[in-house]
Amino acid sequence: MNPILRLQSLYMQQSKHSGYQILADRLRELLPQERIVVRSRQERERLQFIATTLELAGKRVLDIGANAGFFTFEALAAGAREVVAYEGNPALAEFVRVAAEVLAVGDKVDVRNAYLDPLHVDALGRFDVTFLMNVLHHMGDDFGIEPADIGGVRASIAESIRRMAGVTRHLVLQLGYCWKGNRELPLLDHGTKQDQMELVSAASAGCWKVVATGIPEPTPEGIAYRPVSSENCIRRDAMGEFLNRPLFVLESQVLE
Repeated sequence: MNPILRLQSLYMQQSKHSGYQILADRLRELLPQERIVVRSRQERERLQFIATTLELAGKRVLDIGANAGFFTFEALAAGAREVVAYEGNPALAEFVRVAAEVLAVGDKVDVRNAYLDPLHVDALGRFDVTFLMNVLHHMGDDFGIEPADIGGVRASIAESIRRMAGVTRHLVLQLGYCWKGNRELPLLDHGTKQDQMELVSAASAGCWKVVATGIPEPTPEGIAYRPVSSENCIRRDAMGEFLNRPLFVLESQVLE
């Protein structure tokens, strides 16, 4: 099959988390959005915030839950020397692999069709930057052993965050508010941004420095991730659950 048609077919396969991520710029040139159904999760806006804090040029990057590879390919576009991309969905993992070949960056992308358990990352080697966005609240669903209760989930999330400090110099972290995305299983007492910031702060003690926290704000142009303020820290239910998730950039205090 023509590789472009193959990409289109893989992206359009209906499966868990399909149509969940927009395409990187170079892929958009090959697969115009009128030919595929794309559902944005503010990938560009998140990337813009990340770029204000982290330099990706020359870095070894780990992308956990790579989906359609937006952050994988944009990291390479920013000069990353290598990306290891974990994606448990077979169609999406194959999409990233084929896309890497089409874009002639196959030598820089190591695609692994697996759900990486952050509780078992010690053998991965060392990375400069890791993307771990909207993954950990699927503990016991997409990866790991299912905890007995919400308290166990929170403990496992915190332990995952701590363990990553021995793997990567910087961690880009984002969390959902509900276990496995189930609104009947809230992870936090009040479901606020402050709750999340306190959870990440507690989990980071002794191993991470929180160097930046971005909060989605509505602007005349759309959405922008801005530093925490008294105004944007308030939960805004009208924006939807995803746009109430803070975006954290952490720096390891463990790695030399």
